Formats: sequence, C-alpha cells, structure tokens
Amino acid sequence: QASSSFRAERLGASAETFRRGIPMGQRARLFTGLTPIAHGVNTRESLLPPEALTLPELFQAAGYDTVGIVTNPNLAEQVGFSQGFGEYQLTLPKYATAEELAEVTAEDVIDRFESWVRSRSSVDGPFFAYLHTGEPHGPYEPPAELRELYGKVSSDRVGSKGELRQLANGEVSADANHVA
Repeated sequence: QASSSFRAERLGASAETFRRGIPMGQRARLFTGLTPIAHGVNTRESLLPPEALTLPELFQAAGYDTVGIVTNPNLAEQVGFSQGFGEYQLTLPKYATAEELAEVTAEDVIDRFESWVRSRSSVDGPFFAYLHTGEPHGPYEPPAELRELYGKVSSDRVGSKGELRQLANGEVSADANHVA
C-alpha cells in the first residue's frame, strides 16, 4: 500500500521540521535570532519591526529564492513576517472565521508550494521555503475514513488536553489504541 503522506515524506526527507507549535514570540525569534524582548513580538497585536533582519532576508542576500506559505492569519504580511520573502502567501483572509480556518489543509499548503517550485525560473537554484500549516490543532476530530484506517481511539476527539496529558504521562500508548 502506498504511503498516504508520500509527498510530505518526500519533502520532509530534506527539510527541517518542527513537531511542536511555536508561540508568536518564539516564531519571531526563529526568524530573527532575537529574544522576544529585543524583537518586541509578544502578543498577536505585536508587529515584527522592519529593522529586524530576518532569516529569509539573509537567504535572499545569499542568492536564494524565498517563499513563505502560511495558513495562520497571525503571520499575515501586515504583521511583518513576510520580510525577506520573494513571495509570501497567506492562504486565507486576515480575519478568517473558524470555518474558513478549518477548510485550509496542509495539503493545500503543499499544493501551493509544489506550484511555486514548478514556476521557478531557476529550477536548479537554491531556495528557502517556510511552510506553516494550521494542522493539527486539538481537539482534532479525524474523518471517519481515518478513524477506520488507523483504529478507534478513546474518543472521536483526538488531542484533548486530558488525552494529551495521558499520552505524556505514559498512560496510553502513542497509537492511542492501547493502555500502556
């Protein structure tokens, strides 16, 4: 059976990934190397200052193509996170509803990225890509076909704080089908 995440695995084979969520201040730190006190991004209303040198700006200066594709309105161009990107795409409106947020998937981001890769004028040249998906956020309610494929969990809602706490404490196994 072919992997259901083949494209993501192919991309991930040569990419740096972060498996845990990164708060706003730390996301700005990732982009600038500055502490939250120095860069000033500490709330959703904070703006990344234009004078802060960003990682994408350094990549651009070194001759890389740069692209950012994000699903999080908190990373909109208006808050400064687009600094240094040759192309920056927010996949939904800045003031998206919960329904609009739920409609944009990681696959949408990967599709946009693949389209960007195909459209590059210098296919062999280096690039820096920042892909930010909103999945998964807890509680996550998997579709029926995934529940059938990967097994029933203790509830249909995966990722509740209680369930994540049980996993962290070793009370349930990582596949959520067996008590540890």
